[in-house]
Amino acid sequence: MANGESVFVYKSKGKVIMDYGNAGYYNGIGTVDGKLTYGYYLEKPFYDFTTAYPPLVIDKKPAGSYYLGFNDGNVNTKTRRTAIGYNDEYIYVVCVHNPGMRLKEL
Repeated sequence: MANGESVFVYKSKGKVIMDYGNAGYYNGIGTVDGKLTYGYYLEKPFYDFTTAYPPLVIDKKPAGSYYLGFNDGNVNTKTRRTAIGYNDEYIYVVCVHNPGMRLKEL
């Protein structure tokens, strides 16, 4: 965030470590009963959980302009980016370094 504070929600071993109360940042990935899943931080009994914003994929479909179409310099600027995704077998981590990538490209 512009003020330097994190916008993330973190939960580790069932304990909330960080929650800055930014409603748009409550969706993320974590574990429920030992299985990795996506969802809203308060809707499921997440044991470990982390958020990021904006989500690029929701319910196996591109998130689209709802998240990526707003006029935000962070979306339209080529910069370093990190993305995390998963399926039933793997966790994917993508790191983009110089010269960077626009969020929509990622």
